[in-house]
Amino acid sequence: MKTIKVGTRASKLALTQTKQALIAIQQRSETNLKFEIVKITTKGDRLKNHSLQSIGGQGAFVKELEHRLLDKTIDLAVHSLKDMPTDIPEELTIGGVLPRENPYDCLVFAEEGNSLTDLAPKAIVGTSSLRRQAQLLRMRPDLTIRPIRGNIDTRISKLHTEYDAIVLAMAGIKRLSLDKTLYLEQLSEKHCVPAIGQGALSLECRKEDRQLKEMLERISDRPTLLAITAEREFLRRMDSSCTYPIGGFAKFDNGQLRLTGMVGKADGSVLLKQQLIGKDPVILGRQMAQELKDQGADQLIEEYR
Repeated sequence: MKTIKVGTRASKLALTQTKQALIAIQQRSETNLKFEIVKITTKGDRLKNHSLQSIGGQGAFVKELEHRLLDKTIDLAVHSLKDMPTDIPEELTIGGVLPRENPYDCLVFAEEGNSLTDLAPKAIVGTSSLRRQAQLLRMRPDLTIRPIRGNIDTRISKLHTEYDAIVLAMAGIKRLSLDKTLYLEQLSEKHCVPAIGQGALSLECRKEDRQLKEMLERISDRPTLLAITAEREFLRRMDSSCTYPIGGFAKFDNGQLRLTGMVGKADGSVLLKQQLIGKDPVILGRQMAQELKDQGADQLIEEYR
């Protein structure tokens, strides 16, 4: 097989994830593969002073990589799956996914010994995610939520000067080996339902590149694939723009998938939540969407259109 050109965002976390992904691919593949990493700056990386909702939501970190796949500048793109819209170009496909890292969110504190319950009234918490904001305010309506953008190092550097705590994904912290150096509290899905696909890495390629596509399918992690299929089907059946608070997380429980879904208002005043169990991930995702729509999710989403 020729040298595979692999596109990735240029951030420290993205490069670390891509290198870890390529090691995993090599370990799972029966052939000796050669890779060349191609760094690509995305719209989301360039416009750090804008909210993600204002620059295209999920697709802000993905579209440039997909354009490079389509013009054949690269052969493979490594994405954080939570950044990927449910609708991708017809010529492309998610060839495979790797075993999921810790899927949960966490609070990172400026001071040792803190927790969500111990934060002072009106404490300032940094997050630009409406999903995280809605769920935090549901638990602690007295908190002050302020937006924060930038890479993990940039966000952490603002802890002691601008925020009492910030919200980050555990997956990124663990991939950068920061979990032993920070004061943090992991939030379970009971308290904060993760983003769809959070913690998973997707491997996107061209459908016509059959040799690469078949290789990615062979090494793909099936439990992760089934879980994210349920989550993404749920999102697909809702408004998939992700410009409103929505979360979904599936995991295996006694041989079946347990899917938790959430839709809410950004101020935390309304939070619709449901948990379903099933075997077929597509059916499960559709059922979750219908359950939440029956509870009034469409009316909540309409406010963000």
